[in-house]
Amino acid sequence: MVTLYKQSREERFIAKDKPALRPLPLTPFDLLRIDRELRVGADYHVRFAGNFYSVPYAYANGHVDAFAKKKVVEFFIDGARLASHILRDAGLGETVTNALHLTHAHRAVRFCGKEHRLEAASRVGPHCRSIAEKIFASAKHEELAVRRCRHLSALGREYGNEPLEIICEMALRLEVESPLDIEAMLKLGLAVEKDVAPKAATAKGGLPPHENLRGKAAFLLNDEIKGDDHD
Repeated sequence: MVTLYKQSREERFIAKDKPALRPLPLTPFDLLRIDRELRVGADYHVRFAGNFYSVPYAYANGHVDAFAKKKVVEFFIDGARLASHILRDAGLGETVTNALHLTHAHRAVRFCGKEHRLEAASRVGPHCRSIAEKIFASAKHEELAVRRCRHLSALGREYGNEPLEIICEMALRLEVESPLDIEAMLKLGLAVEKDVAPKAATAKGGLPPHENLRGKAAFLLNDEIKGDDHD
């Protein structure tokens, strides 16, 4: 059924709607983003919007809810707030850590200062220390430089200090300072070395080493066995 009014739309707007209007807010509306049941990693950091934020270590491997509004992200569990951080730009892969969230042991290792990291690099060699100094000079935050230098020192434990020092010298010539790039150079160098050794043996007239190839000792052993049979 069509309702007929004895007023125009404008007259009805002025009579009914206009008195209920309110001024627009002074600030834009901020959307609240809520992510439920986010898993906390073993290092008690939560991945949210492409970055990693810390919560107290007691909640490692658990699940939390994230509430992000304006420039702040907060983490809750069962309605209780565990942590809040300044929200970083999405997708940068940054790690935001509150030192109070770490265990005492991890706090001592993670936040050991610049001098400690330079000393650790010096134990590898002068070129490795030069790389570490370049990392600290170019990093926006000291914590970021500390983390990169910790990665650099770990390469010495994994691949050996001598190969790392050689690659660091090469990296300085190429103006490379990223530990990830240095690790890639290390892996490439080891792969080339393993490939060159058999080719060098073949070039000298020998055969590349292989577990199925018998050496001189195997034939000497056979002669001894035959001699025992004749006796």
